Amino acid sequence: METVIAKFVLEIYEPGDERTILAVLASEHPLAMAVGEFVHTGPLLPDAPKRVLVIERIENTFLLRKTGVEHKRMVFTRTPG
Repeated sequence: METVIAKFVLEIYEPGDERTILAVLASEHPLAMAVGEFVHTGPLLPDAPKRVLVIERIENTFLLRKTGVEHKRMVFTRTPG
């Protein structure tokens, strides 16, 4: 039996906080990000103050759903500097 990845979810967390989610993006295609890259919050949160964050750590989780596997990527950030 072949397992199909049905959904990709990207959670971006507040700088230095492993519990507070800043933004969630869902996609039918993988979302690539790497440690050390910058995240600009403007497009993610148009009504909030614009910030630039640095990706500090990324964790991946795979969840089995009725529709297939959900790949959740948790992106932990810090402020630059």
